[in-house]
Amino acid sequence: AREFEERIKEVTVKRAINKVDEGSNVLNRVSGNPLIEMRVLASRFSNPEEAQELDAFLIHEFMHAKDMVDPEFDYEDAFIPGNPSVKNLITARFRLLWNMYVDSRLGRMGVVSVLPKEARYREFDNFYRKIPEKQRKGIFEGLWKTEKLTHEELLSMATDLDTLMSKYVDPGEMTDEDKDYIHLQGSPCPLCKFPTYNWVDDPESICDEMVIEAIQIDFPDWESRDGACDRCVEVYELRAGVG
Repeated sequence: AREFEERIKEVTVKRAINKVDEGSNVLNRVSGNPLIEMRVLASRFSNPEEAQELDAFLIHEFMHAKDMVDPEFDYEDAFIPGNPSVKNLITARFRLLWNMYVDSRLGRMGVVSVLPKEARYREFDNFYRKIPEKQRKGIFEGLWKTEKLTHEELLSMATDLDTLMSKYVDPGEMTDEDKDYIHLQGSPCPLCKFPTYNWVDDPESICDEMVIEAIQIDFPDWESRDGACDRCVEVYELRAGVG
């Protein structure tokens, strides 16, 4: 902590426009004169209820800043490829995983952070609920107990499901084929290839067989467990005359 304090030359606090705008950033990292810029909602100072949470918020954000100047964490402004929706999804996953990394370390130090472990699991569950429950809980616990992670590792896990699962799921628990049939939000539909947020995981279980046949005429290698986006299913229902 002392090394971090000595490296920081200045801290500026600016007014955040909204919750999304809140957070910390470290400027001049490369020059060797790092400056922390903190954006905070004005209501955190005027609203008694929010003021009570201010300490936890600042500690949490200073942990992010500490990571950003830590050579072992090796933070860099990475380019995320893909269309805006894909970028937004990867950014949201990355933010969640980094927040978990921050909060878990604070928890081990006995410091109260912005959200307890249970609340972080609910967030994690929302992003990764397509992973079977046993493996989902195992991944979360594995992440929570990890003491050292790098920026590259967090970004890789946020970008690629296989990277996340290979790190925290026993190879004997799930085959590569099992992993292929996990339909996360933002994964491409096997039919239209667009990022998909509303999956039909097993069309055969809810669609007329004429719909399945129509899909397989266009995509002979497609199987029902490959899933499809709800829009494609609707299109093939209309094409089969059952929509």
